[in-house]
Amino acid sequence: MLALAGYLNIMYNEQTMAEQNNNHDPEFLKEKLKQRPLNRRKLLRRMLLTVLMAVIFGTVASVTIILLEPAINKYLYPPEDELDIIPFPEDIIEVDEEILPEDMIADENEMLELHLALEAENNPPPELVDFDYDLVQKIASDIVNKKVFGVDEYLTINKELLEISKEAQKSLVTVSGLTSGINWMNNPFENKVQTTGVIVGTTSGREILVLANITAIKNSDSIELAFVNDRNYPAEIKNYDDETGLAILSVLRVQLDAATLEAIKPIKFGSSAALSITGMPVIAIGRIIANANSIYNGYITSANSPIDKVDATYKLLTTDLYGSTNASGILINMKGDAIGIIDSGYNTSDARNIISAIGISELNNLILAMMYNRDKPYLGIKGSDVPAEAYEAGVPRGAYVTDVVSDSPAMEAGLQRGDIIVKIEEADIITFLGLVNTLFDYRPDQVIRMTVKRQGLDEYQEFEIVITAGYVK
Repeated sequence: MLALAGYLNIMYNEQTMAEQNNNHDPEFLKEKLKQRPLNRRKLLRRMLLTVLMAVIFGTVASVTIILLEPAINKYLYPPEDELDIIPFPEDIIEVDEEILPEDMIADENEMLELHLALEAENNPPPELVDFDYDLVQKIASDIVNKKVFGVDEYLTINKELLEISKEAQKSLVTVSGLTSGINWMNNPFENKVQTTGVIVGTTSGREILVLANITAIKNSDSIELAFVNDRNYPAEIKNYDDETGLAILSVLRVQLDAATLEAIKPIKFGSSAALSITGMPVIAIGRIIANANSIYNGYITSANSPIDKVDATYKLLTTDLYGSTNASGILINMKGDAIGIIDSGYNTSDARNIISAIGISELNNLILAMMYNRDKPYLGIKGSDVPAEAYEAGVPRGAYVTDVVSDSPAMEAGLQRGDIIVKIEEADIITFLGLVNTLFDYRPDQVIRMTVKRQGLDEYQEFEIVITAGYVK
């Protein structure tokens, strides 16, 4: 019986397992795993939500970058407005701030009152730290009108001129180019060549900027700057202009001690563009003979000689001062403002030792471009103004092209010698200096549209030239 019960139990279990296997038939599984119908509305809603979130994320990211970019750039690269630069005078055409001989004649009553006061006090003229224009005018009036001039007046004028010079010397820098090596006898040597530079600006917390002609020292192994207190510091060439030999040198502010920072200051700029600059009294300071800290008083004898360069023109100021052919420094006016960078390299053969300078107003844009490290656009033209006589005879007014450099952007664009440039884009061009100043608004690789007039059979023909500015070679 037990065997029969066991057998029946085994048969029951086998039947139960078979039924369970039938319940897991593959066809049954296929029906259960069949995909649900696609809900297009729900899918579209999810897509729109994803796009909306992407737009929101992109907007937030863009706004964040826009807000943070100025702060990041300000930290990494100091913006231009952080350059502490003494600005050039805005009016470079006519300047009435200079003291001319006729302006120094004062009223006779004022002159009489001054002498009565001095005689009553029985004292010499007061010592002044700042230049007293009224005093000088009254003394000059006395000289011209009453022929009264004594030692006291002479000493007073010279004392005032000395004070002006000493104040301006705070801006001067001795620039030394150092070269070392081994001579043919196997002995080490060091060669030092010096010139005079002038402090033209500072960068907040970073650099002191010095303008100097470094033609003789640009290939030196190293360059040092010695300030008015004779402290020496290493310097680097920040920018260099091959046409003039002028460079902007920089020395890190953190290298200067407190005494040096207290002793120096940037120079103030005057104007060399005054129509009546000839005959103006000036002071030459720098390395006028051979040594630094030389001071010479004199007058500007001429300001009519242009210095023609490629894509540039400058004014040569000559004086009645005698000095070294390698003189360097600055010319200052009676206010102590720089009006010229001394450079006698443009003198004629019969006037090699005359102190001459490049006018500061004409150097304005070049100096600023070098300080801000901007590249000049290169066209490859030389030019001049149209003379008044030619204009009256019917020649158009503008920048007259005297030469075009071979293989230059100007030549490739079709500009020719004798063309007259009358417009750049919408800006009217009256003089070649006006053309030069307008070019500083552009950068290399920019397209510049010029309106040009060219001599035809009967009259000048006007047409447009398109020039892609290049880089200065």
